[in-house]
Amino acid sequence: MKKFKFATLALFVSVCALTQICDAAQMALKLEGDPESFFEAPDHSSLDTDLSTAFTVEAWVNPAINTGENMLLNKEDAYEISVLNETFQTAIQPRGAGWEWWNSEGMVPINSWTHVAVTWDGSKIRTFVNGKFLKAFDKAGVLNDSPDTFKVGRRTRGGDTHSIYTGLIDEVRISKVLRYTEAGF
Repeated sequence: MKKFKFATLALFVSVCALTQICDAAQMALKLEGDPESFFEAPDHSSLDTDLSTAFTVEAWVNPAINTGENMLLNKEDAYEISVLNETFQTAIQPRGAGWEWWNSEGMVPINSWTHVAVTWDGSKIRTFVNGKFLKAFDKAGVLNDSPDTFKVGRRTRGGDTHSIYTGLIDEVRISKVLRYTEAGF
C-alpha cells in the first residue's frame, strides 16, 4: 500500500509539473497535524548509506503552528530536521555516535514560506534559513545506515508516533553534495 501511495504521489506531481493549468501553490504537501497525515518513502540506500559523508537536506516549509516539536523530515537514526518552538533544528547521527539535536536559532514563522537547509561534510553540520548561513556544529563520522523509512511530517521512535507537523511542505530535496556554504546561497 505504501509503494502505491508513493507511486501515486510521484505520478500526480509529474503530471502537474508538465501542465501549465496546475497552480504551483496547490502542489505542496498539506499535513493536517494528525498521526495519519504524513508522507513516507521506503528505506533505500540513497536515503542514508549512499550519502556517506556529504549531503544536503532541504525543504520549503509553511507551518500552521510552530510550538512544540514539529518534524519536517525524518530518517530515524540517520538525520532529521524540525521546527522546535519556532526555531529550526537538526540532528545527524554518524555510525557509532550518539543522537543529539543542534539548534540553529533561525526563526521559522507560521503562515509564511521559509526555506530550511542542512549540510554535512562528514565533520561539520551547517544550518541555513532562507539562504542565510546560521550556525555550524562539529559532528564527525560516516552517516548511520538506518533501516527506518523516510518520513515527511512526523517521527516514529520506539513504536510511538510524535512530533507531528501541521502545515505545508514543498520541494523536499536530499542531495549527495554540499549545495550551500557558509557564504550562503
